[in-house]
Amino acid sequence: MVRATGWNDEQVINVQIGEILRELNPQWEKGGLGSIVVENTRMLSGSKGKKPDFVVISPNRVPVLIESEYYPAQYLLRDDVASRIRERLNDGSVVEQVIGLRIPRYLGEADQTELKDLVLSAEFEYCVVSKSVSGTQVERWPSDGWIKGSVRDFAEFIEYASLAENLIEEGTETLQTAVEQAATAVRIHSNEYCRDKIAAKLLQENDDEGQTMKMAMAIVINALVFHVIIARSGKAKSFIQIRSEIGSLKYKILEEWRIISSEINYRPIFDLAFSVLEPLGEPESERILDRLLPVATKIASFSLTSQHDFGGQLFQKLINDRKIIASFYTLPSSAAFLAELAVSRLDINWS
Repeated sequence: MVRATGWNDEQVINVQIGEILRELNPQWEKGGLGSIVVENTRMLSGSKGKKPDFVVISPNRVPVLIESEYYPAQYLLRDDVASRIRERLNDGSVVEQVIGLRIPRYLGEADQTELKDLVLSAEFEYCVVSKSVSGTQVERWPSDGWIKGSVRDFAEFIEYASLAENLIEEGTETLQTAVEQAATAVRIHSNEYCRDKIAAKLLQENDDEGQTMKMAMAIVINALVFHVIIARSGKAKSFIQIRSEIGSLKYKILEEWRIISSEINYRPIFDLAFSVLEPLGEPESERILDRLLPVATKIASFSLTSQHDFGGQLFQKLINDRKIIASFYTLPSSAAFLAELAVSRLDINWS
């Protein structure tokens, strides 16, 4: 319900949005590893008069500034957002990503006792402006128009924006090297029957170039990354716990994957990885896991709050660059569009 009880200035709305964002991401809460600072003049170095609307700081990521205005916010990008690029925070970090946020005008007339519920149900519009990879110009995404979403969608958007390009490059190279080394170990130390069995599970040929084994090892390390994140929530044993127990490392991990798959789900990830790892013998599986476990732990450490954002970007980059799998794949946006067209033709009561 909206009541004409005066006008809520942007600071009032920003404080409420900041409180909701902290609730949505534990790292941004007070006492968390990161923070969200709202309307603070002391955040920027050498700019005491400048007051960013929001400063979002997440561990192992670049800081993100957010500038907000009520719709239509015609000057938001030209004056407020682009000018923030390359500013420096008091901790010495440089601002590389600035988000422009358009606030629905009706929130300005909202009764403050109902403001939280209205913000949670509102549709916001936003975009991000960042330095180009070369650092010589500023780029906007999307290049035209705005992304629309709830405050929950906006929280995820902030997480994506806080991923530094150099972190993605570092993670991609680490992942590529580990997958290639593991695939080589499979080809050298396993027998042809084992490799044929893995290839059959993937509906692929056991090729001489090793692409199928690279695909297989990418699937295994993907499951290992998810395993690390699930273990942090206390719903699975960590690799340290697994290694401390007596028995085969491979079978202990497979058993844990069976539990995750049956009790938590994630079947598309763990069932496929299970079928790839299971045929391997003890010596080769030990070599492979010794190589992949620390890499999975490192990759998971880049993204503590989300199970899909960083890892998804890494694997997507490997596919796009054709570094691991020498094939061409449908873009996620195109796949989503095709899936939507197909689902709309299904005679199913989705309720």
